[in-house]
Amino acid sequence: MQENEEVADKQNTLHVRICQQPSRRYLTVVEGIPEDKCPLITGTLKKKLACRGKHLKDKGAVEFSGDHSFNIKLLLKEILPEFEVIIHGKK
Repeated sequence: MQENEEVADKQNTLHVRICQQPSRRYLTVVEGIPEDKCPLITGTLKKKLACRGKHLKDKGAVEFSGDHSFNIKLLLKEILPEFEVIIHGKK
């Protein structure tokens, strides 16, 4: 039974990573969004964060320009309350 609970926890987790580019710019990458909800969430977050964003189909992630670590956590919890949001990198 514990294995099933661990698998369910991994499926309901969103990972937010903050990456710094060589040109001193930051990227915010969100992994773990369900494939069917990606276009809706990408569009909503682009509007609310006022930034560029795109869906990376090969990586199964969504990428936004800028460091949105704090704001994106609040917005993701509002849009997807059943998911846990974990931020990696800059805090």
